[in-house]
Amino acid sequence: MASLLLIGTALLAGGCGFQLRSWDFSDADLSVRVQADPLSRMAAPLRDALRQAGALASASADDADLVVQIVNESRNRRVASLTAGARAAEFELTLGVQFGIRAGERSLINPAWIRASRTFRIDRDNLAGSSEEEALIEQELKSALSQQILRSLNAVAATLSGVESDADQA
Repeated sequence: MASLLLIGTALLAGGCGFQLRSWDFSDADLSVRVQADPLSRMAAPLRDALRQAGALASASADDADLVVQIVNESRNRRVASLTAGARAAEFELTLGVQFGIRAGERSLINPAWIRASRTFRIDRDNLAGSSEEEALIEQELKSALSQQILRSLNAVAATLSGVESDADQA
């Protein structure tokens, strides 16, 4: 009975046009360059996300169709709650990135901040595990920020392809 319900749900979801969110830039045939400070924490995860989405990496900004500029980054960890003994019980980790997107000299998205945050509990009996959890959460936040940048890039790419197809018809 449960498998029949699962199959029925899958058919209904497929019939309404539902698709998992993904980015596929392989059909767009756009080359993308990520410009960032050499010490940037966000550049590598963003490049990985672009590669997984099928975007063509450009060796230089001059050769790229689109350039994603990582202008600034922030990382903040603050105490979110305390124990009865006035010790930190939870921390909130917030990552932010200021980015812009341009095509040649034309700015398509002016530099703007995006942020992601998450709260996690500190286990005083397992501090090594707590720091590993913090590192894992930081990776998840970087991934979430990369996905937000990919959404912006996807919107820009769709706009550019619409402009190009309008020019082809004229």
